[in-house]
Amino acid sequence: MTLSTILIVDDEPSNFDVIESILSEKEFTLHYASSGEAAIATLSDVDPDLILLDVMMPGLDGFQTCCQIKALSKWKLLPIIMVTALDGEENLARCLETGADDYISKPVRAIELRARIKSLLRIKQQQDRIEEFAILQRDTISFLGTSLSELRGDISMMFPHELNTPLNGIINGLRLLQLEPDFNPSESPHVNELLNIALQSSLRMDQVVKRFLRYLYLATNKNKLSHEQIELQLQLLELDENSAHTSLIKEIAQTKAQLHQRENDLVCDVIEQILPVKAFYIHWVVSEIIENAFKFSEPGTPVIVQGEVENGEFCLSIRDNGRGMTAVQIQEIDAFVQFERSKYEQQGMGLGLKIAQLAMKNINGVLSVSSAYHKNTKVDLRIPLFLGNL
Repeated sequence: MTLSTILIVDDEPSNFDVIESILSEKEFTLHYASSGEAAIATLSDVDPDLILLDVMMPGLDGFQTCCQIKALSKWKLLPIIMVTALDGEENLARCLETGADDYISKPVRAIELRARIKSLLRIKQQQDRIEEFAILQRDTISFLGTSLSELRGDISMMFPHELNTPLNGIINGLRLLQLEPDFNPSESPHVNELLNIALQSSLRMDQVVKRFLRYLYLATNKNKLSHEQIELQLQLLELDENSAHTSLIKEIAQTKAQLHQRENDLVCDVIEQILPVKAFYIHWVVSEIIENAFKFSEPGTPVIVQGEVENGEFCLSIRDNGRGMTAVQIQEIDAFVQFERSKYEQQGMGLGLKIAQLAMKNINGVLSVSSAYHKNTKVDLRIPLFLGNL
């Protein structure tokens, strides 16, 4: 059984002898300090469970000593009993105000002293157990958090790959069925319709997987990935390592307009400029934003893409007169939410904007969104022209 350690602080050695005669050496280990300064200096060596502190001492008195001990973070919960010959409520109140946990009057009575010491030691033992449990709980939470993060990283890396492989098989299989020489769509219109539905759904799923991969690539801390995981990402994403040219923006805009059968709605005025960033960053950003512009605006309304150089930056703006976004929705882009669906139940704009935002951050660019709900949306991109081939 470990004995409780008590530090007795008194400038009169005879008072230590009195207390030593009261406290059984079978229950306590006693240490002595002759001043407040000596008590503070010996705290780490003695590591007391409780202090008996005389009030009236030269130099640092008991009040000052108590205040200084309680100001130390390691010892702020250490029980201190003030031993005082002073009487009066004012002096007793001062003992407690300095941080003491209890006080006892001189002459010290044996039964009272042992009772007060044992009471405070019980409280300290409970506090120590609570602190040990809190430390264990923090360590456990930290361990579980680290393990969960590693598991989430492994799942995030492998899941798209495992999904991408069979999905490619489904898409290619459906296309081969449509090209089968013995298959005549006019003779089996119902089957042909089902094939088209299945193929379109598979292609949409393929886009979801690719979006997830892009988000994963942009959001993951590359320093924590293994070489194999990075290689897998690069393989699935088929990243274009060439520098971008603004002609890529025009090409994307025209492709999206054709996809939505809205070539006449596109207004594209982008100057010729080489951009000092990888082409895939521009492709991801511009594709997502222009896709949203067409997706969330009505046919017959313009989608305007304008790009120019200004103050050492390439400035690109993409505007539409569609659904628009509320101020809350703009703020929630960081929250990775999917906003309202369109009347065609198309995928919401949350993930696309998040991908664009992360991509711009990776190339030290700036993305800003301004919008009037149910009126228009404008996305502004600013890319520094001196980035060092990011």
